[in-house]
Amino acid sequence: MYYVIALLCLLALPLHAQTKVNGLGSYQIDATSPDALNPANFREMEKANAKGTVTLACPHIRTFASGGIEIMGVTFTNVYLFFYDNKLFRITCDYTPAIEQAFVRTYGKGTASPQSRLTFCDEGKDKNMLLKGEIWENGDILTLAIHAKGYDSDCKQEDFNKLIIHSKELTELTSECELQDDDPLIDEFYNLINGR
Repeated sequence: MYYVIALLCLLALPLHAQTKVNGLGSYQIDATSPDALNPANFREMEKANAKGTVTLACPHIRTFASGGIEIMGVTFTNVYLFFYDNKLFRITCDYTPAIEQAFVRTYGKGTASPQSRLTFCDEGKDKNMLLKGEIWENGDILTLAIHAKGYDSDCKQEDFNKLIIHSKELTELTSECELQDDDPLIDEFYNLINGR
């Protein structure tokens, strides 16, 4: 009887394990190619350029954008897919409450990042920006949910919520390229989690 109970307990364990993040729906890091995209949903963007230049292209990178796609009943908005030599290496999209709920239900809660108060607005010390987020890691794949709320450099209130899923190796390889969805808050978040 003891062995039967032990066996049943072992069989039940995988049912409670969280799925590892490796993409969004059929868009899988290091597996999806641009040929797999539905042209009705995505449009190819201009080629990425090396940071600080206008004309020096990053020929290995292709970017596709969509205003919105539905994955498993959830609408994802402002979706960008980045390919390096035709392999998906980065996905970004808005991180709405509906996406957050579905994401946490599927993958569990991420590890909370440190928080930081940043000052972009020079109109007063109370007009700062709170930056925080959650992190999921799966080998080479790093997933970030970035939240920023406060005042931007124009002293206007901003509420920024972004989901980024990427290959750490290929992101490092492409770090000299300016990607279309880059936002200073994304760079600030990378600095925050890397202790810079």
